[in-house]
Amino acid sequence: MEVYNRRIEIGTEIFGKYYTTKKSILFIIVSIAVLIVGVLIVISQKDIKTVKGTILSETVDCVRNTTDNSNFDCNFDVKYTIEGKEYINQINTTDYNYSDNIFSDIKLYYYPEKPYNAKPKIHSNCFCLTSNNNVGWLLIAIPVAIIIYSLLNLYTVYNMPVAAFGAGLEGGMTGSAYLNAPLYDKKELIT
Repeated sequence: MEVYNRRIEIGTEIFGKYYTTKKSILFIIVSIAVLIVGVLIVISQKDIKTVKGTILSETVDCVRNTTDNSNFDCNFDVKYTIEGKEYINQINTTDYNYSDNIFSDIKLYYYPEKPYNAKPKIHSNCFCLTSNNNVGWLLIAIPVAIIIYSLLNLYTVYNMPVAAFGAGLEGGMTGSAYLNAPLYDKKELIT
């Protein structure tokens, strides 16, 4: 009986190593993809510059957005200076109501190759391309943490038989739950 139990234990440990390896490889592959996106966002945001502009229009045309009552569609002129050259740009934005901000300062973002096209936001339809690259750094930090966790998990499972046994039990239970397969024959319980 002890030999039979030891075989079950060894089989469970082997399955635990397989299950953990499979899961860790999947996490690492997905994390690398997210990490690449994060690096691309940080690199793309590197060139964005900021400048302080002044809202010029005496009457800022702001109307409440019909699809989203909390936002406004605003059109106004803004004046700003980059490297000694003055620009006047018309801004169309849905950020918030600029009606009370006439002749006040506004932070504008621009790419150095297009200083004439400064905007309150760089890309209004993508949350990830904002004026700072915090999202990019977040998309770098989280995958790095997941990769480290996965590697530590693999190290633990391959160096501690108890951890491999536990991972094997987890994998067996998870697999049977996904397959909706019983771990026992229901007829055995009737007798």
